[in-house]
Amino acid sequence: MSITDTRPFCGQCGWKPDNSGLGDIGDDKICDSCGADLALYGFALEGPENPPSVPNANAGVEQVTFQWTASPASFPGGYDFRYNLDGGAYTIVSNATSPQVIPAAAGVEVCGSLRGYKNAIASDWSADDCATAEAAAATGADAGIPGVFTPSGSTIPADFAGMAGIIANPLTLWTVGQHVVLGDTSQAYWDGVAWQVGEVPEPGPTGFFTFTEANDHLSTPWTADLEVSEQYGFEVDVELIDWTPTTKAILFDNFDINNNRGQRCNIETTGSYKVEWNNDAFQFLSLVPSAPLLNRNVIRFDYDNLAAVDTISVMLNGAPDVQGDKALNGANKSNQGESLLLGMHRAQATWNIRGDVYKGTVLDAGVAVAVMDADDGGFPAGPVADGSTFTSNGRVWTVHGIGVSYTPPPPA
Repeated sequence: MSITDTRPFCGQCGWKPDNSGLGDIGDDKICDSCGADLALYGFALEGPENPPSVPNANAGVEQVTFQWTASPASFPGGYDFRYNLDGGAYTIVSNATSPQVIPAAAGVEVCGSLRGYKNAIASDWSADDCATAEAAAATGADAGIPGVFTPSGSTIPADFAGMAGIIANPLTLWTVGQHVVLGDTSQAYWDGVAWQVGEVPEPGPTGFFTFTEANDHLSTPWTADLEVSEQYGFEVDVELIDWTPTTKAILFDNFDINNNRGQRCNIETTGSYKVEWNNDAFQFLSLVPSAPLLNRNVIRFDYDNLAAVDTISVMLNGAPDVQGDKALNGANKSNQGESLLLGMHRAQATWNIRGDVYKGTVLDAGVAVAVMDADDGGFPAGPVADGSTFTSNGRVWTVHGIGVSYTPPPPA
């Protein structure tokens, strides 16, 4: 005798008795889900959904999140969740709750489904919902033709506005032609201070100061932003027109109100770079350059004493030149006098740079805090009187010495 009923669920387990239709179990009177004798247990008015609804997949940065709304009435025994990556084997999470966050590399498709429990009986699995993990936004950009954004596989900025916050590598002016390509196919490059549109142009003629005598230098008054931090840098664009073993080129000199040296970056008479600083005791580190400095060069000094062993590095024209380590004791002195970009503030004939000065930059933790651009000099061609002043990048600079002359940039 066939049992037919409009109530579709087994009175024992709550599931549909078989797969042949509402309440129709054929002639065997046995529930196909749990084996119950339906003549004994009959039919139930309600039972669980079979299977549960599909979980909603949402793509995120290197992850996919699955969410669903629990139904205690339909599945009082809870849920299992399963997922796979790019069609691989499923991983099952027992007693799963919403949401489930699945880590995945950018570009990997993650698919997931649910099954529920009632009366200790598992339902069929639901259909899968799938989403593809997204890439993290780029945080850096390496110079090149073209350069690349980092980390590898990250989402590149859509346009130039998206370059805000991107960290350039190197932090010095990129070389001619270097750039990165943005999402709208436009280009951007790092000029040593900020991002600019396009690629690094061919250098054109620029103005410069020429130092020829002892005590020739430029200075700017000390301000709080020139206080030395644990990560300090100095960059100078200079052409040494008289660098010989008899002349020490003082590229940068910071000293305090008592004329005690704070930091100094030199090119020694021996031909090596020399970084000096004054903390509890005077210390220095000499570094040998990779090539003679006979032409116009951009020289970048950086030192970092955040770690137990301090790192001193020099870059030449945007490329690493030399580096070394030196352990320090004590804190750096505060700078409460002038911050000199070039030259020696005391007349010592063998301790002065002789050359053309185009630009100088002081950096604190990679950020430019003082920039002298000789194009801003504004003087007529020829000698510049001792004590003359000019403004560059919001700071007043003073010319010192009797051998300073100025060459203005050519008319635009």
